[in-house]
This record gives sequence, C-alpha cells and structure tokens, in this order.
Amino acid sequence: MTSMSGWAEGAKDQLPSSLVYKIPSQSTAVNRRVQTEFFPSGASQYAGGSAGIRTMRFNLSDAISWLQPDSVYLRFSVQNDTSSDIVLADAAHCFIERVRIFAAGVPIEEITNFAKLTSMVKKFVPVNPVEELYTGATGTTIGANSTVEMGMPLSQGVIGFFNSPLLWPLRYASLTIEISLVSNAADALTTGSAFKILNPTIICQKCELNEDTEASVHSHLASGNVLPVHLKTFWNTQQSVLSSGTLNLGISKSISRLAAVWNVFTETSDKPTWFPSQGDIELSVRVGSVNYPDRPLSSKQMCLYTTLAGMNLLKPGNALHIPALTATEYLGATNASSAFITRLSMEKADEGFILSGEASLQNGAQVTVTLKNATCESITTVLEYDKLVEISNSGVAEME
Repeated sequence: MTSMSGWAEGAKDQLPSSLVYKIPSQSTAVNRRVQTEFFPSGASQYAGGSAGIRTMRFNLSDAISWLQPDSVYLRFSVQNDTSSDIVLADAAHCFIERVRIFAAGVPIEEITNFAKLTSMVKKFVPVNPVEELYTGATGTTIGANSTVEMGMPLSQGVIGFFNSPLLWPLRYASLTIEISLVSNAADALTTGSAFKILNPTIICQKCELNEDTEASVHSHLASGNVLPVHLKTFWNTQQSVLSSGTLNLGISKSISRLAAVWNVFTETSDKPTWFPSQGDIELSVRVGSVNYPDRPLSSKQMCLYTTLAGMNLLKPGNALHIPALTATEYLGATNASSAFITRLSMEKADEGFILSGEASLQNGAQVTVTLKNATCESITTVLEYDKLVEISNSGVAEME
C-alpha cells in the first residue's frame, strides 16, 4: 500500500498563485463593447388576456457587431389603470407565457409555459435580493392608477440562447425575439385581473471585432465551414391526472441528448408559478428501457435528494451552491407557498461536458412517467436537453 508521503512525493511541485508574478493574458480580437437598445416593431403598449396586443417582436440586426447573448435585458413598465391595487404572483417573468427566437428567419428556440418553467428553475439558484429592484417579487404591489418600471435579464431562466457564452454574429444571422404575454391576465396576479405593459425595450451589449478576426471568421464561413452554437433548452407538456392510482404517462419527442426530466404539479385554480406539494406520492421515470432512478422515489425526502444530487447542489461550504428553496417551501403548507419540484438527471458526468452521453429519445424511444397517489389535477413534465445551432454562409440550421 502506498503511504501518504509516497503520494505527496509523486505530486508535481509548483508555486502557489500568490507567488506567480505574471501579467494576465489579454485579447485584441475585440475592439470595443457598446450598450445598445432595440424597440419592438409596431405597438408600444401590450396587455395580457384579450385586452390588447399580447405579442411583442424585436428585430436585432447589425452589419458589424456581435451580440453578447447573456447580456440581454428586457425592460418595460407595468401599468395598473384600474381603481384597485394589483399584486404580482411572482417576479417580472410572471407576465410572459411564451418566448420564441428566430435566427435568419429560422426558429431556433421556443419556450412555452415560460412563467412556470422560469419560476421552477429559479427555485434552485441562490437568492440575489438586489434583483428585486428591477424584477419585483411575489407579492409586489402596484397601486391603483400607477405605473412601475420593471425588467428581467433573459439569461435568468430557461432560454438556452441567452445563456450561451458565445458571441452571436448579427451580421451573418439577424435575430427576431418574439415575447407573448399570458393569455389570462389573472395568471400573473394574485390580486386583480388586468395589467398593461408599456414601452418594452431590449437592452444588450454588442462587441466589435478587429479586422483580422472578422476576416478570419469570413474566410472560415466562405470555405464551407460552420459556427456551431450549443444550447441547453427546455420543452414541456401538461397531462391531466384522472386518478390517484398508478398512472403511466407517455411522452414522445425526438431528442438526441436528454439531460433531465422535471415534474411539477398543478391543482384547480393554481397560478402557473405555484408548485403544490403532493401527499405520499410515488414517482419514477423511464427513458426507453432504462429507469431513472433504479427504484421509484417514494418520499419527498428522496425526491429532494435526487433533485439536488442531479444538479450537483449537495456540496457543502459553498454559498454559490445554496439554492433559494427552503424545506418549508418544498413541503408547502399552501399551494401558493409550495415548491414541490422534482428533477431526474440523465447526465453521466457533472463536470459540465457538452453533449456528454445523456439519454436519447431517437428511434421511437419515449419518456414514461409513472405516478402513484397523486392528488393534483395535472402534471407538467419538462424535458431539459441539448440542441445545436449551426451558422453558415447559406443560413442557419438547428438540430435536436
């Protein structure tokens, strides 16, 4: 058996970082970065439900600059023109039902049930109290006949495009961002039933590259090569739960790299951003012929452990890994205060590998959710998966 000293002697000797006197690396590829704004085509006033225009469209194009996707911020004003206060069901994302992104006219990403999915994911990220200055929060009140400025970084949530660290070449693939408000205005509010969105604006950072870098990219594309962009995105489906007995719910979607399966529940009159707890629920997921996990989850404790372990959130001593979710929320005394969410990971490694051997739904394979003892009205199953977008001289192509 090798002794501890033997292991130590075999390790590479190097200076600690505090004694490494080197000038950090630099890059001259980017000449400058600028902040700019884009406005929707057409109207400047929108409303949830049937009270007005629900969908806003932003066209982002530039003959020179490259977009920094994770900098994109949606700013708007919320107007309450009624004679009573309105109270938000969640932060600013609660107003939005769907987001679609087109690149050079090709649809590359669509997120439906946007408010629900964003609230779901945000339960597992650390709290940042200063965000409430612009995003608002559950319980934010807007007084009668008043207007409040709000906004949200589109990178905070489930849109894979806005979480990409890669610069996007607007010169080769202009973008259209289509944002639709909720079809029922009351879904965004716990008090009140109407709101208006005024003067929405996309604010973002753009970069200008130097001539050599631009020429290199142009030559790369002109030679028939592509610029591949990897996205982690989400797709969801809702199914009714007609019995508290054992249910097998089948889901079919052609996906090459399935990373995880989320499940959340809805009861009568719930808001989209509520996640009611269930009683003695038993849950399992089967992808093709493989069960995740090997045995069904038969308690809330196991549901939570499996969810946190699959998200690599069990590491102690690191505040960056502490989710906003509390035990009280997970168990939940009321539907409005509950956050009973499960996530079953299909990934084979947690080091952030891209396309690293997750489960596949090709060749007729499907996801089967087995549910027992549920007391909900419906279940929403969310597939988290990888997709690839390729930019070429001939246009844009997307692959799932």
